[in-house]
Amino acid sequence: MGSSSCQLVPYIIGTLKNIEFSSLLDVGAGFGKWGVLIREYADFPKARAPKDLLRENWRLRIDAIEVFPQFVSEIHRYIYDQIYIGEVQTMLETLGRYDVILMVAVLPHFPEDIGVSVLERLYEHANKALIITIPTIEWPQQDIFENPHEVHYDVKWWLKDFSFAQHVEAKDLPQGERILVLSRERRIKVANPYGRVFTGKRKRIIKKFIGEKAAKWLGAWWRSIGGL
Repeated sequence: MGSSSCQLVPYIIGTLKNIEFSSLLDVGAGFGKWGVLIREYADFPKARAPKDLLRENWRLRIDAIEVFPQFVSEIHRYIYDQIYIGEVQTMLETLGRYDVILMVAVLPHFPEDIGVSVLERLYEHANKALIITIPTIEWPQQDIFENPHEVHYDVKWWLKDFSFAQHVEAKDLPQGERILVLSRERRIKVANPYGRVFTGKRKRIIKKFIGEKAAKWLGAWWRSIGGL
């Protein structure tokens, strides 16, 4: 079913918490996980009274696009304000703009030419940021769950593919995925939910026992998987 790695959750939710937004479009809602988490961690913290938790009083507009109607459940209909069924490349022009557009584990389902076009058009519809994930390793997949849209295309994505964006920030995760934030007004870094680990005294101890060169290599490796 349309889902994504649980390891992405703290990075993406942490990044969203650093953006002031009132509207969000979830492209490829799949199981509906992101709608639930965004509602809980970006909308509910603004509640000031029990009545603010009622659906009619929610503050954020969170919409979704889903290409496979069989995925849409009562969870989706409760959490999302609007659910649009269809292909994003043919539907996007009928929608308005959003502060943030989120597309997690969706880009591998497009061949390169369509993928680049979709990214450019999504970015044009985002007031503040487009947040996406891409694989950094081969991730073969055929059509599953009787859904032809589940096929993965083996596309290698490069920095030049995102040259249309004013600001690009990225973080690689160890399971073979990269989170990218394509923003407009300012650079928005991918959140580091686990904080700094090799700091101060710890750094000095590590350098003493493994040497300066090895310590630098270790620091570079740790940053590449989302550490420092």
